Amino acid sequence: MKQAQKKRLPNMDEWSDEQIAGFWESHDAADFWEEMQPVELTFCRAGKKKRKQIRLMLTESQWQRLSKLANRKGTTPESLIRQWVEKELQAVK
Repeated sequence: MKQAQKKRLPNMDEWSDEQIAGFWESHDAADFWEEMQPVELTFCRAGKKKRKQIRLMLTESQWQRLSKLANRKGTTPESLIRQWVEKELQAVK
């Protein structure tokens, strides 16, 4: 009887987000459990901080480009804008 050959997880360091997404759409993570490393995540409740709401007007083209970029990064357009604002505010400290 032939023994099943172990699947090896490819090095994805140079892959685009689309290539990585395509790989996981066609593969089962359970096949690679032994190669994966545990990751520790910390979550904070956003509701504990006071927030201010602003209105931002974008053209349809800007919104479409922003939405596509956010989708590639696995986030929402609103979260991506917040990340950009925080990054710029940190830069002027």
